[in-house]
Amino acid sequence: MRIMTVCTGNICRSVLSCSLLKQAIRSAGLDGIQVFSSGTRAQPWYRVYGVLELIYRDQGIDAAGHEALKTTPDMVREADLILVMEYRHRDEILSIAPGVEEKIYLLKEFAGLDGDPEIEDPLGHPDDAYYACLELLQEAVRLSVDRLRDMEDE
Repeated sequence: MRIMTVCTGNICRSVLSCSLLKQAIRSAGLDGIQVFSSGTRAQPWYRVYGVLELIYRDQGIDAAGHEALKTTPDMVREADLILVMEYRHRDEILSIAPGVEEKIYLLKEFAGLDGDPEIEDPLGHPDDAYYACLELLQEAVRLSVDRLRDMEDE
């Protein structure tokens, strides 16, 4: 199974959720699952900065080595499951690769979390918004891995 996490710029939410998923999948002993990330509006010159550098370091992500990747139709076709942060990411994916609705979920939806299904972009907000986003991603990933484990058992 190939899982793609998607946000806007591929420097914050998708990268963090991708890294967290990889760690949680490995810890859960789920074999055969690959995880990668992209951004619907990512540009190769987008860079990690500020508080994100600290969060990346704390999460064991190499910020210096990260290159933002723009979501492509090929990436969409290669993914078996696409986890997006906002409704607009779903819409943007469907505009470049129609007919893949059945494999796109908002991450919070897939995880079964209540409330607003979107995970807001902390970009441009105070540092505490980034940490709140990280905590939300950690919870969503934990529950998503539980769901993936249940799917594997079926």
